[in-house]
Amino acid sequence: MARTAARRSQQNSNRKKPASKSIKGSISKFKIESVSFVSEGETCRGDLYLPLPANRPPLVIMAHGFGGERTFALPSYAKYYAERGIAVLLFDYRCFGTSDGALRNWISPRRHKQDWRAAIRFGKTLPQIDADRIALWGTSLSAGHVVAVSAGRNDVRALSLLVPFSDGFSVPVYFPFLFVLKALLRGILDIVLSLFGKVYTVPIYEKSENFGLLSTPECWKGYGSIVDHQSSWRNLAPARIALTLTMYRPILHAKRVKCPVFIVAGEEDSLAPFPTVQKLARKIPGSMMMVLPTGHFETYTGDWFEKAAASQFQFLRDVLFR
Repeated sequence: MARTAARRSQQNSNRKKPASKSIKGSISKFKIESVSFVSEGETCRGDLYLPLPANRPPLVIMAHGFGGERTFALPSYAKYYAERGIAVLLFDYRCFGTSDGALRNWISPRRHKQDWRAAIRFGKTLPQIDADRIALWGTSLSAGHVVAVSAGRNDVRALSLLVPFSDGFSVPVYFPFLFVLKALLRGILDIVLSLFGKVYTVPIYEKSENFGLLSTPECWKGYGSIVDHQSSWRNLAPARIALTLTMYRPILHAKRVKCPVFIVAGEEDSLAPFPTVQKLARKIPGSMMMVLPTGHFETYTGDWFEKAAASQFQFLRDVLFR
């Protein structure tokens, strides 16, 4: 059962904007190395954040959620951990960012999980880090990926999940029927066109009055706040994800997760609804949860980022340095 005894009092104290809090023992220097590894015959590229001095620190492997690239707000998390003695491997999936893949922004849980497994294999070969102290960090859709990928494994020491997606069966429950129908029809059209070598794309995020894969009221401003406008990323993705997302259920793997798990949930989250996150937490043995009065995107930037990053770091430090 998730340990949430202190959650309510903690949550009430967070109703006002939190002040940034420093962590004792932090270090100030780190370096970033460009790295690459092969997944299913294609190259994934990323950045390795190494604390200085580097004395075989633990490693956190990190990738983005639904349709995002590694430069979308995640360097702030990677920097935060590296400054405090934890190395970070932050990578792009195939078809995203600087990684290979011809069909750009192809959101595919199956392919993403393959990339996660390849990233773990690669991380264990890095001579600069301690291969016995590897943790996985996921956000939104990628948080679901790390639950599924880590299930049954003994070589992952911890999971840190930020506003996690956990169950595609919740989509018809929490999203309007008309939205689900439009998404499925567009997904079918994309699959049909793919038989002729073509692709039908739809916006990844949109205003709530328009169709987009992410188009709840918080999405237009929230997703827009994390996009790296210096990248060549386009706000379009193959519509076929609409056919697979509702059947994607990382929560089915939750009971097989063997390592400690820390979850940051947003009580006002419209994309990873709080009841589904609670259900995930209950199914992961011994999981811990922090609930914030936020939506899906606030913890990527600003004061709520500081709150989430500090709590996640404390959890990772307790597990990886003991």
